[in-house]
Amino acid sequence: MQLALSGLTALRVWRAIRAGKLPGVRVGARVDLPAPDPAPSSRWTQKAFDLAFLGIDEPLDQKRSLHIAVPDAKLRIRTRGTVCSVFTRIPAGSFVDVGHGVAIACPELVFAEMGAAMSRPVQLLLGYELCGGYSRDDVDPREGEITYSVDPLTTPEAIDAYLEGCRHMPQIWQSREALPYLLGNAWSPIEAIIAQMIVLDPCESGYGLGEIELNRRVGAAKKGSRVPDILFAGTHVGLNYDGGVHFGLENVVAAAGTEGERAAIAAARAKIVGDKRRDRELLANGNAVLPVTSEDLYEPGGLDVVMGQVITLIERETGRNLSSQKKWLAAPGAIKWRQQLLWSLLPGERGARLLQEIAAKDKQALERYRRVVREANEWFRQVGSQRGPGIKAAVIRFDR
Repeated sequence: MQLALSGLTALRVWRAIRAGKLPGVRVGARVDLPAPDPAPSSRWTQKAFDLAFLGIDEPLDQKRSLHIAVPDAKLRIRTRGTVCSVFTRIPAGSFVDVGHGVAIACPELVFAEMGAAMSRPVQLLLGYELCGGYSRDDVDPREGEITYSVDPLTTPEAIDAYLEGCRHMPQIWQSREALPYLLGNAWSPIEAIIAQMIVLDPCESGYGLGEIELNRRVGAAKKGSRVPDILFAGTHVGLNYDGGVHFGLENVVAAAGTEGERAAIAAARAKIVGDKRRDRELLANGNAVLPVTSEDLYEPGGLDVVMGQVITLIERETGRNLSSQKKWLAAPGAIKWRQQLLWSLLPGERGARLLQEIAAKDKQALERYRRVVREANEWFRQVGSQRGPGIKAAVIRFDR
């Protein structure tokens, strides 16, 4: 068998690899897109897809489709439960060999493809994951277990260079629009969400507070030097996320009433003490690092309060005028949409529901836009037929 996996399927495989769920898989060299071949089977059937080594062994259907890449439309696979994408103009080496005749889309191509499968905030969050030191669950990326302390798969710079070579990919414009807000070196999903909210422009339901650095070591580059989660560029103002999982408090709850309760409490206490010492050392080095708690994220207006304090500190240190950001911070409409965006990105039932509502509104807006473009195209064609080639040249084209 020879096959190339792309889109959501390739993303699923990358996540499983990073989580250590596929110990038998070795990530090989980058290769060009191969033509599909079912050999030793004579044709593509459900049994011809031998992908158990990638953790894909369930029957294919519309709910769990297999996303496949082919280099020519004539090579499309039409087996039930498969979705084929034709790639004719993508950079060389866009796939990665994972053995057994199978290649998966490289991380940069996965990001580019998600412009047609995800809303822009969700795609941007995926970019933080691909360029960061954590990985979401391959089966349940929203609520599943997170894998930490893994190597990044790519960088914002590599994605930028890759997108320059992509042509005629569905909604590639969304990937390019998201790129300026993408940062590398995020160490956790919550950290990435906070960073994304900071750098997004106010009109994008963000705070628009400029450039930030993620996990830049402060002090001498040695063991024991302190690393704030987020540092605002050109300042000594930073943020650290301190959640229940961060402190190990969930272990205390899980161990309640057992012999391990005392050990769990001691471990959580040690983590809290370590963080307090970190904050103390950062303060002694002239850094104002504010803690962000899970309550700040889940309670209405909580993160707005933190960002208002950040604005005060930045203005005090640098003399910058952040009056426009303060106006957006207090605008009732902006408060509502910013809170909805934040909650939609967080785990939990409320976030899942809001994300569906936002996606539905985005889909309706895109459909309205396409309808207007089609009507404009038709109008220009009719007018052009009456007024000559000059009008015909003005026909609006919409790249689907």
